[in-house]
Amino acid sequence: VPVDAEGLRVDLLPDNAKLVYVTPSHQFPLGMPMSLERRLQLLDWAQRHRALIIEDDYDSEFHYAGRPTACVQGLDAHERTLYIGTFTKSLFPGLRIGYMVLPPAL
Repeated sequence: VPVDAEGLRVDLLPDNAKLVYVTPSHQFPLGMPMSLERRLQLLDWAQRHRALIIEDDYDSEFHYAGRPTACVQGLDAHERTLYIGTFTKSLFPGLRIGYMVLPPAL
């Protein structure tokens, strides 16, 4: 799915998709963050299509300018987001330690 200056083009997601993987804090590999408006559009898309979102927040703790934007999972009132993160870049570069925050249904 194409991206632009605001991140993933939610309007171009296929209607039959049931899962989308995103890196909203720092879109990989191009680097731009997903705007708050796009994050909300993504949540709306997931709710309408009964789809799940995997949010890989691998470097959200690194901000060089401005205030951080809320993670998709934190905005998700319908519990459609699986949040994954890591301590590798911030605390333990030699250890590959990751975690997942799942909706209660999972």
